[in-house]
Amino acid sequence: MRHTPLASAVLPKAQVYEILFLFSFFLLLLLSLSSRTGYATTAFAPTLASDDDKISFLFYLRKEIPNLFSEATTYNVNLLQLLEQQNNLLDKLTKDDLYKKLAAERGDAQQLSSIYLKKVATIHQEISKVDPVLFKERKDDLKQFLQNHPPLSAQNLDSYFDTMIATASAKISGDPEGNWWGNLLKRHPRYQKDPQAFSQVMRFPLEERIRILDEELLAGRSFQEVFPGFSLANQGFKKSDESQLIHTLKQSVDALKILEQLFALKIIFKEFADADADELLPALDYVNESHLSAFNDRELLKELTNSYGVFKKFNLSSRLQKKYSELIPKKTETVESVSGKQLILKEVPPAVALFRGFVGNDCSSGKSGMYANSPMERVFFLEDAKGRVKGYVAGTILTIEGTPSFYLHTIAGMHISPEDTQSVFEGLNELLHSKAATHPLLPAKQLALPDPSHLILLINSPAILEVFRTYAKDLPLKATSYIDSPLRDHYLDRLSTQSYDLTAFNKIAGVVPRPLHSSLYSIEIKPTSLPPFQANDRGDQLDRFLLALDFLRTNNSGTAKQMLGEFAPFTLEMAAKVNRILQNKERSAMGVYLDRVGKLLSPLGLQLQDALKRRPELFEEGQLRATDAMSDVYAKESTHLFLKLFKNKKFADLSSILKGTSEQFTSILSNESFKHQLMKFCHHLEWRSDPLELIAQLKDLETLFDLEIFQSKGIPLEEAKECLNKDISKVRSTLNDEGFTHYFLATTFAQKRPDAEALISEMLLQKEASKDLIRSVLTQDYWQKHPEYDHWIEQLLLSLKNNYELSSELVNSILSNPRWKGHPKWGEWVWSLIKNHQASHSIGSTIFANPKWQDDPQLIPWIEQLLEIGGEYEHAFLVRHVLSQAKWKDHPEWPQKIIQAKKVNYREIISHVLSKEHWKDHPEFVEQMIKQKNTLLDGEITCNPWDIESFILSTKHWADYFKRLLKTETTPTLDQIRAFYFRG
Repeated sequence: MRHTPLASAVLPKAQVYEILFLFSFFLLLLLSLSSRTGYATTAFAPTLASDDDKISFLFYLRKEIPNLFSEATTYNVNLLQLLEQQNNLLDKLTKDDLYKKLAAERGDAQQLSSIYLKKVATIHQEISKVDPVLFKERKDDLKQFLQNHPPLSAQNLDSYFDTMIATASAKISGDPEGNWWGNLLKRHPRYQKDPQAFSQVMRFPLEERIRILDEELLAGRSFQEVFPGFSLANQGFKKSDESQLIHTLKQSVDALKILEQLFALKIIFKEFADADADELLPALDYVNESHLSAFNDRELLKELTNSYGVFKKFNLSSRLQKKYSELIPKKTETVESVSGKQLILKEVPPAVALFRGFVGNDCSSGKSGMYANSPMERVFFLEDAKGRVKGYVAGTILTIEGTPSFYLHTIAGMHISPEDTQSVFEGLNELLHSKAATHPLLPAKQLALPDPSHLILLINSPAILEVFRTYAKDLPLKATSYIDSPLRDHYLDRLSTQSYDLTAFNKIAGVVPRPLHSSLYSIEIKPTSLPPFQANDRGDQLDRFLLALDFLRTNNSGTAKQMLGEFAPFTLEMAAKVNRILQNKERSAMGVYLDRVGKLLSPLGLQLQDALKRRPELFEEGQLRATDAMSDVYAKESTHLFLKLFKNKKFADLSSILKGTSEQFTSILSNESFKHQLMKFCHHLEWRSDPLELIAQLKDLETLFDLEIFQSKGIPLEEAKECLNKDISKVRSTLNDEGFTHYFLATTFAQKRPDAEALISEMLLQKEASKDLIRSVLTQDYWQKHPEYDHWIEQLLLSLKNNYELSSELVNSILSNPRWKGHPKWGEWVWSLIKNHQASHSIGSTIFANPKWQDDPQLIPWIEQLLEIGGEYEHAFLVRHVLSQAKWKDHPEWPQKIIQAKKVNYREIISHVLSKEHWKDHPEFVEQMIKQKNTLLDGEITCNPWDIESFILSTKHWADYFKRLLKTETTPTLDQIRAFYFRG
């Protein structure tokens, strides 16, 4: 076929116009793409010119991440404004040379990647060899026992054990090894004055503690004289035991030893229950190592002793396991390896990463969302093997002493467990030390974690925070160098309302060492993709209305109001009314509820049946709140919804629905299906591996059971409650083993146990107090009314040295509460923290900046002393929390001292002090700032012209002042003002 040049071709006029149009279209398309090239491609950084485009993009996100707008709290971020801010930022970034360079190095943003992590679980086989010396000693002990307690002739083993166990059990009074020892000894003056001695005594064996107690009572004083106000009866002892406590305890110890021996014999001879008891002694000679295997099987021990309450009460199975399993030095060899559960770190582009706060249930979208636009930032949505989003993982590519590093600063999400967090740390560390440096996704050679003192500000979830602390602790801290620092300083920092992402906040990081093993995880990096965004896909009117309802449910009223504006001139009050109707807060009958929802939809041309079919979950709470939800007409559907919420462990939602009801749900609570689900859940609790998830569900279920309706007569829930109570000891044991005792103490289950008080005291004395113990336990009314409460706070203060996180939590949760006003020791406690340079930021933000405290006469002398002795942190919090408050405007000598001291970055003074109107009568401070050259003073003290322009010249009272000073009609420039000052 001949190809005729276009200029000489004879074409119909319409076809010529068509070709010219297509040529023009492609030219315009190329021009539009050239404005956002490489990393900022239109598919992943779409230009959303109108509100309709932005709403289309929100639909796109909901389709790709179905639960994005229906589960997480949004901190009332206006999403349309967020997307507008994103548009404006990209217009500036794509013109910046450094951004274009880094974006080009980053590669094509359409080529996203995912990291597939699968932990390799190794199955081990135990090979045991008995220590012959120890084994002979144990057998000799048992022989001696049988010689001292010979069985009756012809008595079988079961009868012998039953008789002996009953006799020994009867000699035990109270719980000789219980936690009451801590409460008892604390009342003695010697141990009150010497916490170290108390802690040492509590670690002594039971016999030694009894000997010490015997010495205390030898002087002839009564028990109550030595330990006033302590009731043995409350610990299960008999009233008569008080006068002969030592005899009772010694007798109980002897009985426990007898039970230990009986238990050991019962386990060793478990297969010969029908044999005669008088055969025991000669049979011991034939016992070998195979008879010891049961002592290494905790569940088998439990099964063998279930019929004896005494074993469970005094935890004898654990004592015996420890005593006999120590005979066997364990040796392990790998039999085979199998793959564990999979996690997927799915990389998301900036336009999607903006919404990470929704999956992480934190404030990042509204406070620091724009940092996702840096080519050095990486944001991953963390998914399980089924593709369900659990939260997000975020970090920055930077350098540490010249080595490219991945600075992992955030992991967030309500569904991320400690095990998941550990897998992310270990998997990424293993990846970075293998092939990550050759892959554009993570061009780094090592993993770095934040300064441990900053973790409390970076990580919301207590479960994730605990794991971060474990890995960050004791890492060598080294200086960080941000590759994208100019972009952050000039663009991103200005759009952040928090300091957490500022380079100044993250000056150092802990470098995680190379993993000891290189094959704990199966790791793959695979390409991933997102379908292209279609701006014309906005759904229909019903879709848009239902999406707005999603935002109402998650308290994102700003976005909801803007979206509802399409249908009517909605106000926030009207939006709140829609939400009340939706959730049926008035508890209308089903017909009335559906009618109200229908009337809400019909004027908009929307059909109720379509809405119920398309998004049924939006209306479930409203339907269940209906007064006739359990009537004959609706009972089947309501039962299904109720069980669905229960099965999905939505206990908090159920508590909200059931609160204030009486007989409405009686039928469902006696429903066999419900009972089956409840018992199934209880059974599941016993085997749950994650203690944090376990205790969270226990607390929610406990709240549910405490509702009035569950207390009503005739509701057969005793079996279920017994199931929960049965597991409480196991729960506590699990939490203790995992180091999460405070989660148990935060439940009302703990408040019903006599050993809870001793647990708190023990944690404080042994310096095991955690932020969560303070926040979750010591803030509760129940514990605040405890007579030991003030003593606990003092114990905390003694153990807080150099512990920023605990000090801050103590201030934030306890000492800043106005309930302490007038307390004789409050001032002493707060000042002790201040002068030891602890919790400065927290004291500033919760006390100095709180109007409820500002009239306290102690504050002014504290401020004066801090100005004299304070360092960088103290001066910084005075700037942010004192001088920024109009309350302190009568003390101009304070900002003068701060400026002269040169301990605080001048930007802090400009933005937090001089920009405030209450300092408008002090232009001398501004003059001092302006006269500073744009150079470093004392290392970090710098006066940036941009700060003067942004925070001072843009402020009306200063703009007017400088107009008058320079006698101009317009606001003078910084250079003109500086010239005026220097000329003067």
